[in-house]
Amino acid sequence: MPKRQLRSDRTQTESEFYAQQDAELKAAGIRRTKTKKALKATKAAYAARIAEAVEAAKSEAAAQATAIPITAPATSATTTTTTTEADVQTQPIVLKPGQKCPVCGCNCHATDSPDGDASTDPPTSQTGAKSSWRKRDGTDHQIKRDVIPRRCLAGRIGKRFPQTRSKSTKGLPNLRGVSCYRNALLQCLIHIPDVYHLLGNIHKDCDRPADQCTMCVLQKVVQYYWNPRGGNKKSQARELDILMEEFRQALQTDISQGTSDRAPGFLIKAEVLHDGQCSSYDFWKGLLEILKSQVVSDSVARTLLSKAFDVKYRGTWRCEVCGLRHRDDQEQTEPGLDINPFMLLPERGLDLIDYINQATLSTTAPFKCESDTCTAAREAFPEKAVGSHTKRFRITTAPEVLVIRTQRMGYPIDEKTNLPVYEDNGDETEQCKLEDDIPYSEYLDLSSFSDDLELSLLYKLMGVVYHHGSGASGHYIAMARSRLDDGKFALCNDASIDLPEDIEECLSAVTFDDDTTFLPYVLVYSRI
Repeated sequence: MPKRQLRSDRTQTESEFYAQQDAELKAAGIRRTKTKKALKATKAAYAARIAEAVEAAKSEAAAQATAIPITAPATSATTTTTTTEADVQTQPIVLKPGQKCPVCGCNCHATDSPDGDASTDPPTSQTGAKSSWRKRDGTDHQIKRDVIPRRCLAGRIGKRFPQTRSKSTKGLPNLRGVSCYRNALLQCLIHIPDVYHLLGNIHKDCDRPADQCTMCVLQKVVQYYWNPRGGNKKSQARELDILMEEFRQALQTDISQGTSDRAPGFLIKAEVLHDGQCSSYDFWKGLLEILKSQVVSDSVARTLLSKAFDVKYRGTWRCEVCGLRHRDDQEQTEPGLDINPFMLLPERGLDLIDYINQATLSTTAPFKCESDTCTAAREAFPEKAVGSHTKRFRITTAPEVLVIRTQRMGYPIDEKTNLPVYEDNGDETEQCKLEDDIPYSEYLDLSSFSDDLELSLLYKLMGVVYHHGSGASGHYIAMARSRLDDGKFALCNDASIDLPEDIEECLSAVTFDDDTTFLPYVLVYSRI
């Protein structure tokens, strides 16, 4: 495995960035200012003109307000006065309702625009207090800006991304130095088109404050991630920083409302409320519980969430005494497949599909057969009332997005005693970390585990969460399938994004120049 050096530079070169910017300006019919002197003069004249227009607008009635010209007057015979995209990003623009921006051609600066992007924060009243934030049909009803993913297939979970403003992978901030477990898992989910379409189809209306609803903030994060509102990469990164802080606060708000151990997100309550370290998979389970709790009154949203992520299976077993086949009355539902290589198996070093077969979708335990033959046998031989049988689980409903954890933290099972083996770390008993290689591939076929053998359950790898460290501490990174090249994966280390890697680099451990090795921990697949 070749070593790599993590890079924090842009995913695009400067020439590519400016070429893209020139193309956008050309499409809007705008010519780029060529000289710094001309640009400086343009900005000054532009600012003066805007200030004058704003003062004039304040003195007029709202019904008689006129559009504010944004073409700056020439300051000299040789001065170019073309308005640039930089001007729009640095100077306030006041437009009439419905008037389009002269630079980007959208309604992002209008006060009554259906797709306005004026501000991230709720409007502020004259006293300085934030007014109530409400979402209606996926739009902030006050600033008229989309706050959920758009251009989604109505009522469906699509398999392709719609056209978005950006396709580049972006970094996420490591808030308080402990949010890497969230960042890694979210990067994998954000790069899956199924998740984009799902979040664009549910929870379109909400009256809760913007930073107190986990679902709302997650929708805003995904929407802005792929549809930034312009500006340079630094301003886009700052916007993501703000949104991720809102996401942290919303998580804390939602989790703190639960008091029982059955409350949504209870599994990660201590870690989230106290900004502690957490498992990426435990975070996923807690997050999904919270998202489900916020659409409990919406049957359509509940159905879509379940269809997207829930693995449902039913157990069957055959009595070894009388041969009668049994089938569980109720289905079991899990947010993914949890593989425990520490279980006592005939052998170690299995690949992913073997672990799923032996350690996840089968179990050996005492089961009671109610047939006449077994009932009579129990009456005749009470000491052999119940025998051990192997129960096989068949997948009855497969999700569109399959999350698989390989439990690398745990206690090994002693082959003689069949009991956990604890490792004494002095002050406390610490879980061991399994460093065995668990081979997995880009495509995963679970058709043989389906309750309907004619149903195809083929999945494609979309992301991998890696872990470095021990059972008590460590760091998470992720590989996410690049939208710029479907055959490559971008390496995401919080705010740093490395150049895309080939799929082969994603199918094993990741090693950096300092010999730091990250082992695969969570695999995220999408059904095809």
